[in-house]
Amino acid sequence: MQPTGDLRGDAVHVGGDARQRFYDSRGYGRPLEGNAIALSRVEAAHLLF
Repeated sequence: MQPTGDLRGDAVHVGGDARQRFYDSRGYGRPLEGNAIALSRVEAAHLLF
């Protein structure tokens, strides 16, 4: 299952298991509530490819 995200201002908010997959293991984004993280647009674009 792929995490889904939505653009909020200048950040892409991603839920699901994003915190474990991207923040804890690789250092991308900044943590939000629960398992959600906020990625910059550049980080989100990098992770798409």
